Amino acid sequence: MLALYFGLPYAGGPVSTEYPDAMGGLKNLTDDVISFSHLLCKDLEAHGNEVLYKLRSKFKGVVDQIHAIELSPDRTAGLIPPLEQYSEWISGFSQTK
Repeated sequence: MLALYFGLPYAGGPVSTEYPDAMGGLKNLTDDVISFSHLLCKDLEAHGNEVLYKLRSKFKGVVDQIHAIELSPDRTAGLIPPLEQYSEWISGFSQTK
């Protein structure tokens, strides 16, 4: 059983990579969730600002600004994966108005 978890040879030589592969997959999924959540926050902020701009005259003084989530310190600390690793995926979306 230890050979399976640690990727050691067992029963004459084969090595199981199931556990290391699963851990790598979890890391990638965690990065995906963080990055896509960050993108969603940016998109929601942009949409909120558009709606605010359109309705500003109708609802004067009710809402001054859209509160944005500030993640710059987390990005500089390396907690948010770089968006460059998702550039191919992101390029599949176009902004239409």
